[in-house]
Amino acid sequence: KLSQLEYLDVSYNELTGELPAAIYTLTKLENVYLSGNELSGNVFNGISSLSNLLNFWLDDNQFTGNINESSKLLTKLTTLMLQYNYFSGTVPNEVCKQMENLDEFWADCNSTLTYTKYNYLECDCCTKCSVPLG
Repeated sequence: KLSQLEYLDVSYNELTGELPAAIYTLTKLENVYLSGNELSGNVFNGISSLSNLLNFWLDDNQFTGNINESSKLLTKLTTLMLQYNYFSGTVPNEVCKQMENLDEFWADCNSTLTYTKYNYLECDCCTKCSVPLG
């Protein structure tokens, strides 16, 4: 039964379109790997229902939007990979404070590079700012 799913890895499967809203009903998810697809939309809408997440890999897609306050409910998160997407804005300090277990937080936050196609996040709690490929 999918409602008991704890591990989801669909990385590098050439998936396109927005993330289905049904993923937010899988409240037991601990590990989600969506890397290397062409997924789009604002993945942080509805994220608060996934409060058991430990690893959340969204890198190398086409996700957009801001990291909103509901992300602060992801208190168990240890790894968050956001690089090579189109996120923008500022990661709220409240979100950083609540994610105290976060060991790795990668994002496109190196705003000194101007030749990249990616947007940037203002991020005080990122552990690694990626160097966009162009």
